[in-house]
Amino acid sequence: MKSGADIDILTGRPIEQVTSARETERLARDEEILKTKAEFMGMTTSPDGKKLIALVQTHLNLRIDVLVTTDPEAQCLIKLLADLGMKENEAKKATERLTAQKIRKTD
Repeated sequence: MKSGADIDILTGRPIEQVTSARETERLARDEEILKTKAEFMGMTTSPDGKKLIALVQTHLNLRIDVLVTTDPEAQCLIKLLADLGMKENEAKKATERLTAQKIRKTD
């Protein structure tokens, strides 16, 4: 036999009232979060937004350049890439010379 409404132990208020208040608070928080996110809509596609993104990218690239030039591991990787580029150029020159030699032999 029930003597009345269920009571929330923490607040002393009826559970329906506490649940309703919590749901209202949650909905208000969710709505505020959505409004905050919606403020950024279209920002990256506007002309000013594109300028801002380009400016940030430029500064980021400059910062990356500074970090790369001071990092020994990055310097090693850059040297490896340069060496690979040189090897590729040497390979192209070698194939050109081989082709030229073959053409001379057939003449």
